This record gives sequence, C-alpha cells and structure tokens, in this order.
Amino acid sequence: MHVTIRPDRILECDGKPFFPLQARHLPKGATWRDMAEAGFNCFRHLVFGGLNMTGVELPAERHGLKVCAYLYNRTNPEYEGELTAAVEHLRDLPDLLSYENCNEPAWRPDAPEVIHHPAEVLASGYRLLKQLDPHHPVHQAHSIGGTVEALRAYNACADIVGCNPYPVFPPGMRRHIGIRPDGRALDSPDQTLSATPLYTRKMLEVGQGRPVWMQLQAMAWEDFAGPFTEGGDPNPDPAMILYPTYAQMRYMAFADIIAGATGLLFSMYNLPFGSPAWVDVRRLIGELSELHDVLAGRTVDLPLTSTYRNLGFTIWNGVQTLAKEYDGKLYLLAANNAFDPAEVTWSGFTGASTLEMLGENRRIPARNNEATDSFGPYGVHIYQIR
Repeated sequence: MHVTIRPDRILECDGKPFFPLQARHLPKGATWRDMAEAGFNCFRHLVFGGLNMTGVELPAERHGLKVCAYLYNRTNPEYEGELTAAVEHLRDLPDLLSYENCNEPAWRPDAPEVIHHPAEVLASGYRLLKQLDPHHPVHQAHSIGGTVEALRAYNACADIVGCNPYPVFPPGMRRHIGIRPDGRALDSPDQTLSATPLYTRKMLEVGQGRPVWMQLQAMAWEDFAGPFTEGGDPNPDPAMILYPTYAQMRYMAFADIIAGATGLLFSMYNLPFGSPAWVDVRRLIGELSELHDVLAGRTVDLPLTSTYRNLGFTIWNGVQTLAKEYDGKLYLLAANNAFDPAEVTWSGFTGASTLEMLGENRRIPARNNEATDSFGPYGVHIYQIR
C-alpha cells in the first residue's frame, strides 16, 4: 500500500482518502477485534516497545485495522541494523499505514529523567528509513511543551507531527510523569478543554505544512502512575482516577479537527475495557467512524461571519467552524469553545435553504443567507448544508 499526503494534509492510501482514528493503546482486557468493531481504523504496533513498554508481535489477524509501527529509539544510528531489519519486514505489509519515530523526543523540564533524543540523531535514522521505504510517512509525536522553534528542529525526522494535551485531571493529583511541579498538566494559560485546539494550532505552526495528528485523552491521568510517581507508591490512587466524559471527548475531538487536525490518536493506557469510560469512547469512535468520509473529504473555504446574542457571557474564541465537501454534499462542523452557552448567527450561506443536523433529528432554516443556532457549553453540531 502506497500512502501519500494531499496538499490539504489528508492521507491517501492507494489513492483513497483516509482519516486515521488510531487506538494508541489497547485497553485492559480488550482485543484488536474489539477495537475494529468499535470503529477504530488503525492501531499503534509496538515493534520494540518503549518507555515502560515492551515490544509485541504483530497480530496475524488485524480485523481490517491498518498498522502504525512505533520504532521507539531505533532511528538512533547505533540501532541501524535493527531499524533496517524492521523496515524491511514491515514495508511490504498490505496494511502498513505509517511509522512513528521516538515519542516525545525533546527534553522535558517537567520530567528530566526522560531520555532526550536530539533531532540531529533521529534525523539520520529517518533518512535511512525513507531510503528503505519511501512509500509510508513517519509520524513524530511531541509532548505539549517546548517552543515552536525548538520543536521544528524535529521536522527533519518526520512527515507528520502532533502532540498530547490531556486537560482532564482532578485537583490535588500527585505528580508523576507528565504532571508539572505546580500540579498542572498543561503549559497553556488556558487550562480548560479549549486548550486542546490551541495545541493543534501550535502543531500546525511546528509542522510547517505537515499533517497534524492529535492525541486525544481517553484515559485517566492517574492511570499513568508508575516508576516516576512522586512519593514512592507507583500504584494508581483510586480516589484520583478521573476519566473524561463522552461530551468532553466529543468536544476535544471535533475542536481539534476544526482547528486543523487530520488524524486522531486515542490514548487509552490502562483504560478498563467494558467500563463506563470505555462505553463513552466507543460511542464517540462510532460517531467519528460514521463520519470518516466527511472528515477525509476536501476542505471548503466557506467565508462565514458570526454574530452572537448577548447571553451575559464574554465571547472569547466563539463557535469555530470547518466546512467539508464529500460526494457532492457540503457539511459544516461547529464547536463552541467555551464552558458557557452561546447563540450564534452565521452570515454567508449563499444558496442554502436548510442546515440539517446530523444525529440530532432537527433542522434550522437558512434565510437571507443567514442561520442561527444555540450551543451548550463545549457543544458540537454537525450540519449538512442543503
């Protein structure tokens, strides 16, 4: 399978548009068949393992899931033989989607014990990888920290970039890997859910035209408890386990897409399969899977202007939108980027008569090129414009 990148940063697999919905971790007690049945379309294959993870064999039966091969630190020149052997084994798989370079390679002041992998080191392995296999892109996942300029150095190591803002955590959570000394999980002045599209925009700046795949929080921060946990107890504290809700994940997913993400990777480390949290993940993945062809469709420039009814709240980033075209039909994705409600009137629907809400069994009229709708806190609506 040949994988290429369109000018609008959407992947094409043998010429067919593809929007990755990746199972980045396998939930506890789940199988890859469970992931495929939920609606995921690719998974992260731990070829060599990683930090606190061991390598695994590629499952023989993959249930239609495409393979994203994580190469850990094997793009370091000292592992040239292992990298070569792995790529020669993987490159001809009919379902290989991509490779992934070493996760979060830049030095992280929140976790200095994590090994730092300089860009110039990983770049040498990237060049070898592309010589061995020019037909599959390489993904570089960053931590949320670091300046745009510092992270751009790693563009020499990858064709795709992204990062992992996880904004849902309980107050007073003890520090472990990823949690800052001040108790925050994000380095953004915005500590709410609406920080996630801000990081997507940051990655667009970092990538300089590369696709952006954003990691979506679908696990509890406390599930990362381990050897780096402050206080010496590596076991998760049940009182501190807090999963994002379906509504929170749905907002983060569509807000990232509207901001420019062209792939979503679901972090499900230690998520119990069959739990209420998993049911929420499956519900969202099912919705995204049904919308796959729309998400992978062509982005349309729909110049809308927005005005808001005064509900007594400040409009900061407002309701953001993204227009997509698929199969001759026009769709509008819209997300309210605030924890307060909003009522917006859009102008610019030339020739439209109705906005049909997908999944909500309602329509709103478009009169005189205008349409008005209401959004709850962090609300999301998907419309087909008729």
